[in-house]
Parts: sequence; C-alpha cells; structure tokens
Amino acid sequence: MKDDLLIKRIRAGDEDAAEKIVRRYYAQVMRFCKWQCNNTDMSEDLTQETFLKVFRCLGQYKKRGHFKAWLFCVARSVCMDELRKRRIEYEPDTDICEIEDEYDGIRHAEDASEIRELLSHLPDEQKEALILRYMSGFSYREMGDILNIPYRTAQSRVNLAIKTLRQKGVNK
Repeated sequence: MKDDLLIKRIRAGDEDAAEKIVRRYYAQVMRFCKWQCNNTDMSEDLTQETFLKVFRCLGQYKKRGHFKAWLFCVARSVCMDELRKRRIEYEPDTDICEIEDEYDGIRHAEDASEIRELLSHLPDEQKEALILRYMSGFSYREMGDILNIPYRTAQSRVNLAIKTLRQKGVNK
C-alpha cells in the first residue's frame, strides 16, 4: 500500500495504517538517527520521538514531495534538537551498521569505527550529505527536500565530501 493512502487512513483514525508506516520506516529512521548521534539508546529514543512527532504533526504534511523525505526531515530535526540540547560527545556503543531491517536483513560494515573516523574529518553538512546519500540511500532530490536546499546543492555537498576524503588519502 502506498504511503499517501496510508497517511489518508491514519488521518481517518486507522491505527493499523500507522503501524504499517512505522514498520516500513522504523529501521531506516533508526539507522539514520544512529549515524547522527552514534549511540544506540539515544537513537532508539530519537526514532520513537520522530514517529510521535510525525503522527502529532501529520496535519501539516502536504503531498508536495514524498512522505519518506518529510519523515526524514522530521528525524533530522529531532536529532539536531537533541544534540544541540545535550552538546556532548557520545561514545559509540555498538556497530552502527547492525540495525535489522525487515526487508534488507542486517547491514554490515567491515569496520564501522573506520567509517566513523572518516566521517569525523568532514564538516557537518558534508557528513550529513554522505549519510543521507550512501547510508540511507536517498536521491539528490530527496536529500534536497530533507535538508531544504536545492538538489544541486545536495549533490555538491556529496561531491565535496568525497573530494575531502580523497585529499585525506581515502579512495572512493
């Protein structure tokens, strides 16, 4: 069932439709939050807060783009608000790439600590662009919707991040 039909049913009070949306996107949002905060417990809390906020603000969702992009825009906002509020560094607790996805199985990285190390050398905008593009699989247009920037700017941020990593001796 398409997202827009589920949204329509949720607005009409259908709890099963809400559960389907959560099941469809929970693992992806959780992975995104984990890449943002680098902490499993916090990412679980942020994921739950994201879905609570989405359901509270569902009346504000306008079918201009894709629901998934709007959902990740909310997740990004929730993560940024929490990280600003806490203003502390979190120690990684488990492999970021080992969050189970009902459809994809478990995603693994050979060395998640190496990925975190590489990302730590990037400015926040470039780091976020790489996370959205390669860890979350968004198109440049979807990234533009999430970040509220033109898609060409999203593309440019990814290219700059890759260039920065190459200058630091990392081959893509």
